[in-house]
Amino acid sequence: MNDTPTDLAEIGEAVQAIQAAFDGIDVVETSLPEFFMREHRNVQARYAALDAEYALRKKSLEEDYKGFQAEIKATERALFWFKGREFKELVDLDLENQKGKTRSVKYWGGKAGYRKTGTRIEVVNQAKATQWALDNNCVRALGVIRTTPIKELFESEGIIPDGCHVWPAEDKFYPALPKPRVFSSSLAKGLPGE
Repeated sequence: MNDTPTDLAEIGEAVQAIQAAFDGIDVVETSLPEFFMREHRNVQARYAALDAEYALRKKSLEEDYKGFQAEIKATERALFWFKGREFKELVDLDLENQKGKTRSVKYWGGKAGYRKTGTRIEVVNQAKATQWALDNNCVRALGVIRTTPIKELFESEGIIPDGCHVWPAEDKFYPALPKPRVFSSSLAKGLPGE
């Protein structure tokens, strides 16, 4: 191993600990190879312990994350259940009062309105959908079903292929928060308190 002076500066405390361990052995009874291999084994054991601890904490963190995510999702669903309908009615009224082509309303805390979603294709029976796609020339390389022709067929003729479920285009209601603004230090100089 080739250590540069920078590398040695980064490992200074560890060098001192190894030096203290080496100074504490009886050189007559313990050879340098035995000392080195023992310390190397200790280092490898610490790596293994660190990896095990990381795996344990990672799993625990993932479980905590999923739990917190479920809690937040439940709160969001409760909000929509409790006041969502009233809020949507208010947005509809405000959109009506705007009398324009605008499909959203700006509020102090964000905006709400409607977005057009496109037609979506969901394969519910892979075998039937693949057979239909093969029969109708709607398959890419490697057997991947091409959804664009299926959408066009549904939109023009209302045909839903075997093994597929089609979700038609719709206006979807949404509330949206504003994107957070990030100020650079040069912009922030004129802010109050600076």
